Amino acid sequence: MPKYEIQVQVPRVNKNGFEKNQSQFLSDDYDEFSDPTLSFERNRIKQLQDERVHIQKKTFTKWCNSFLNRVSF
Repeated sequence: MPKYEIQVQVPRVNKNGFEKNQSQFLSDDYDEFSDPTLSFERNRIKQLQDERVHIQKKTFTKWCNSFLNRVSF
């Protein structure tokens, strides 16, 4: 029975959701250190994004397995 490997590509984005140049990163880092609430919120958003990606991968794997079981692969 052949083995198949599924690769999922997740786009890389920064904490604001899009790519920026280096000078803009420096100002964001400063803001994060000066405002603990902002830091907390950004960390929470990152946690939720990571959890969502994990759940999507798990759901897709279950869907693939159920499909393969139905076709008796």
